Amino acid sequence: NVCIFPDLNTGNNTYKAVQQASGCIAMGPIMQGLKKPVNDLSRGCTIDDIVNTVVITCIQAAGDVNKQKPATATPQKLEALTEE
Repeated sequence: NVCIFPDLNTGNNTYKAVQQASGCIAMGPIMQGLKKPVNDLSRGCTIDDIVNTVVITCIQAAGDVNKQKPATATPQKLEALTEE
């Protein structure tokens, strides 16, 4: 399931409460819409929380690499390639 909250505080408090009450693994908060992958860890996070967040951030970064625009050929670049 995915839950969307209006701000970071509400998200942190709610997902930690659900995690503690249910005994489930909760990953997050996962931030989106920034130029680079950035995610948040709370002061009370566990080692598993850190590992899960690092894995998610790496997956986001790998997705960014795949979205990069291909290099474009300019006349100057082509001329430099043909010069001996």
